[in-house]
Amino acid sequence: LISADPTLEHTIPFRQWRPHSLSVSDISVTHHSNARILSCSRDYTAALHSVTADICLLKISCDMALSSCAIDPAECRLFLGTINGSLVQLDLYALNKTEVSIVIGAENTGNLLSFNGHSTELAWLDVNHDGSLLASGDVSGVYMIWDISSRQCLKTSSLKGPICKLKFNTRWKAAEESSKKNQTFPIPNLKRQKERKLPAFVLLQDGISDEKNEFCVANLDRIISDYAKVEIQITAPTDDEPQTEHTTEDVKSLENGESSDSKTIKLLKAKIAALEEANQQIYDFAASLIIDRS
Repeated sequence: LISADPTLEHTIPFRQWRPHSLSVSDISVTHHSNARILSCSRDYTAALHSVTADICLLKISCDMALSSCAIDPAECRLFLGTINGSLVQLDLYALNKTEVSIVIGAENTGNLLSFNGHSTELAWLDVNHDGSLLASGDVSGVYMIWDISSRQCLKTSSLKGPICKLKFNTRWKAAEESSKKNQTFPIPNLKRQKERKLPAFVLLQDGISDEKNEFCVANLDRIISDYAKVEIQITAPTDDEPQTEHTTEDVKSLENGESSDSKTIKLLKAKIAALEEANQQIYDFAASLIIDRS
């Protein structure tokens, strides 16, 4: 174990053991606060150490080289895999001594529990979270899932290459019931050149349509010109009375026209407001589509 203290100039081992004479082939670490480390080697030995006590709790000697090892979450059973495919189980509570010698290669292993199914070197072992299942994989690509209590093989499968690692994943209920798995995504057309697909840009009108706009402008021009005529006739100088009376009559007629024009203005304003509201709804809908696609 290496210390992670950043203030130290040189890396200092926190714990250091030398139980093996050859290279270590595999290790397994428990997940409790009082951590224990199980190691195995090709020198036919396996060792169980306590990190907190800094002592060797158990030393195991076998009749063949060990390639993989595992310990269950309850820390009561050990699993050892060999280079010829043998897989055995040891119950720690049944052992009353710190050094044990076991024979794996014999046909009759006595009280030693074995899992028979592999014929090549076992590369990896893993136990699930409750200690009921054991997964084993070998260098030929074959992996098996075992029921530990009955030592029966529940599943066997194979891969093209050698097994380098096996891991049980916890099944989360929230992930299984998630709606994300029901989502389907369209498959884009394959192209020779890679290109970045940008979100679609929709051009929206900033006001009312052209036809409506021309109609409103024509009416507004007519109304403005009528008001201009009224203003010119009122402000024009007059010399005789009949002309003044004629101008007054024209003003009255124009006032009547003004009332009708005011109604037209109100109607046009109402239409413009309705068109602007419809255009805003179309803009919001198109903008939401662009955001969802991006």
